[in-house]
Amino acid sequence: MLQPIKNWLVKNAVLLSIVFTILVAIASLVKPTSFPKTGVSFSDKIAHTAIYFILTILWLFSMMRQKVSQYPFSKIGIAILLLVIGYGIFIEFLQDTLTDYRSFDYYDMLANTLGACLGFLIFRGFQQQIVNLKSVENSMFCLLYTS
Repeated sequence: MLQPIKNWLVKNAVLLSIVFTILVAIASLVKPTSFPKTGVSFSDKIAHTAIYFILTILWLFSMMRQKVSQYPFSKIGIAILLLVIGYGIFIEFLQDTLTDYRSFDYYDMLANTLGACLGFLIFRGFQQQIVNLKSVENSMFCLLYTS
């Protein structure tokens, strides 16, 4: 039963990354109606870190699946890391310039960058295991990686 879901996720990894990227922009720019502005919120910074962690992992996985292996992972990975960090900074500037209900926040930018760096480091740390487990049946990484 998990096989069709796994196959869909693997085949649509880039689409999933694009959709998640768009959702991050929408969530970052819409007017927050259900939660009050309370200054620096620890849980808000955890959410920023988690969102950019996931965003980085999705893009790294997508590029790994797209067989861009003619380039060393370090070049592709660093490019993705820098793009995700740049995206987080860009979103902060958009919040300040396009909206009157959101503002630029250095702490959000720092949390976004931390999430992207953690995503990169964890993906990089497990990259070889993902490749090595490619042929192992029923492994957690195999469910995500193999087609």
